[in-house]
Parts: sequence; structure tokens; C-alpha cells
Amino acid sequence: MDRNSGIKAKLIIRRLYCERCHEIHHELPDVLVPYKRYGVGSMEQVLDDRVADVSADESTLRRWRE
Repeated sequence: MDRNSGIKAKLIIRRLYCERCHEIHHELPDVLVPYKRYGVGSMEQVLDDRVADVSADESTLRRWRE
């Protein structure tokens, strides 16, 4: 599956309970940026000026570059 194709995927995120701090933490894969809609690969393409076809608005791309 192409990362920039705009295809949605459902991920299962593990929730882990820490007995030391009594908090629940989420185990995220390396390709995800917390609280962001786009993956790391898409952001890297834009920031490295090698944009092939990232499915994001121009305002989003401009904000990433700033």
C-alpha cells in the first residue's frame, strides 16, 4: 500500500498500563506522529522538498514548511 495514496487504514494501538506511574500509555508505530493526520513519510517528503504526491491541502503543506 502506498503511503500517499489517500487510502484509509485501521490500526490497532496497544494500551499499556504503567504500574509505576499508574497511567495508561499508547504504543504507537514509528510511522505515526501523535495527534497528526499524516504519517512521518509524508511530512518528510514535504520538508525535504521531494514532494511526489502528498494528499494534503496547500495550506497544510505551507504550515509544515514554516
